[in-house]
Amino acid sequence: MSESGKSTVGEYLRTHHGYARLKIGYLIQGAATRESIAAPYRLDPVLQAELIVDALDRYCEAHHFLDSVSIESLHDFDSTAELARILGSQLTIAYLDVSAAVRAQRGTAGARDVADRDVVKSAQGADKIASIAQEVIGNDVQPETHGGSVRRNCAVSAPSQEQAINRLNQTRLPG
Repeated sequence: MSESGKSTVGEYLRTHHGYARLKIGYLIQGAATRESIAAPYRLDPVLQAELIVDALDRYCEAHHFLDSVSIESLHDFDSTAELARILGSQLTIAYLDVSAAVRAQRGTAGARDVADRDVVKSAQGADKIASIAQEVIGNDVQPETHGGSVRRNCAVSAPSQEQAINRLNQTRLPG
């Protein structure tokens, strides 16, 4: 859901664990452009997942030195479930669980903007992704007021959350 800390966790995985950080839109748009598909978000979830896997495969082939990637912003439940089916144990789905009140406070454009974006994401089933996630990480930490830390919205210092990040770090792409 909006303002749950997906980008912050992606950045944390990149800077502390060496993950490549990819956005789902980058993968879908790149694959759709290669295949001359004008509206990839209107595709059947199976085709959408196949586009994502194709783009991910191409990215990993071009960046053969990487062994872990983070894909941010899986908003569509059906395409996420299909990704899980296709990738199996190569994919770990992590869901950041944050209350609506905290997410509303985090939104820089205001609580109404967060609520509006959540309506769209809920219609795609983003709120159901927790039900298929291997890791559900509570992230209700209030942003710190003293600035720039990449961990400001990411509550990975608590032992159970640090263990979840470590389990994510142990999920590697085949070498």
